Amino acid sequence: MNHKKHLIGQTMIEFALLLPVFLLLIVGFFDLGRAVFYYSSLTNAVRETARYAIVHRDADRTEAKLREMVLDKYAFAINPNDIIIEIGYYQEDDDLNQPPPAPGADPIFTSIAIKATYIFDPVTPFIDRLGVSGGIPLVAKSTMRISSVYR
Repeated sequence: MNHKKHLIGQTMIEFALLLPVFLLLIVGFFDLGRAVFYYSSLTNAVRETARYAIVHRDADRTEAKLREMVLDKYAFAINPNDIIIEIGYYQEDDDLNQPPPAPGADPIFTSIAIKATYIFDPVTPFIDRLGVSGGIPLVAKSTMRISSVYR
C-alpha cells in the first residue's frame, strides 16, 4: 500500500505535463474547423457573386454593387469589410463565333473571374511560431462564362 502513495504524485506530474499539449490540440482542432467553415462560406459567396454577375450582365457590375448585392449576404460569419475582392473580365482567345468589337467600342467579354481573399486569424496560441504570423490567407476563386443570346 505504501507504493500507491508515490504514484499519486507521479500521476499529478504526468497530468500537469500532458494537459497543455492536450488543450493545445483541442483548441487547434476547433480552429481548424473554423478555418474550414470560413473557407466554405467564402467559396459559396464568391460562386454566388459570379453567378449574380453573369445573370445581371446589363446591370451595374462594379465591385461595390457586387459586394452589396451578393457578397455581404452569402459570406456567413465573415466581416464583409475584411474580404478583399478582385473582379476580372476577359475574352476567350479561341472564341471564333464572337464578332470583333467595333473601333472605339468596349470589347465583348465572354467570362468573368472573381477572386476573394480573407485573412483568417487563428486563436490557437503559439501558431505564429509555425510561420503563420499575420493570419492565414483563405483564397476563393470562381470563373463563369457570360452567356449570350448569340451563342
